[in-house]
Amino acid sequence: MLDENVELIPQEIDIYFELMLAQDCSTVQIRNALQHLKSTIIEKTSVYGVDIEQELDSKLLDVEAAILRYKDIEQLKNWVINILQFIIDIIKVHRNNNVFTLIDKVRIYINENFRNEELTLTSVAEYFNLTPQYLSLMFKNECEENFLKYLTALRLDKAKELLRTTSKKVYEIGQEVGYSNYQYFCTVFKRKCRS
Repeated sequence: MLDENVELIPQEIDIYFELMLAQDCSTVQIRNALQHLKSTIIEKTSVYGVDIEQELDSKLLDVEAAILRYKDIEQLKNWVINILQFIIDIIKVHRNNNVFTLIDKVRIYINENFRNEELTLTSVAEYFNLTPQYLSLMFKNECEENFLKYLTALRLDKAKELLRTTSKKVYEIGQEVGYSNYQYFCTVFKRKCRS
């Protein structure tokens, strides 16, 4: 499944779950099918040099807990799709050499685009073909701060520099560092620069 076009995975999962519904599978049969799917995923990801059980929190792959948590088949299907998307992101990272290289690329991208007020975790994740959840987790693990703190600190450092070195008005500096709303910029600046 993971060898094929990743865009087809949600459709394949839909078919997989439709078959279970059509066959009116019992909870035991669904559990067995999900355990088999889990084993297949672990086996397939090892081909890419990824130990998925080590990469993911074991709770994410806990079929028993998922069956207890999600009472209907649609919720279980969404759980599987989300896990598979997360796994695909991990494989992409491993294919791109290593996590640090990708994080370096993300930081460079943020440093080049922080002036854009539309820059968000989601937009950066889309640019790098990752889910926002995975980028957030990776960013926090590798940078020891979350994405928003990093972006805010970068913008405020540049704002401080501009305040010291130019005669621009405060609202102009706010716009130049990615804050179109003058009042919001002042609020963030005061709150972050006091601490």
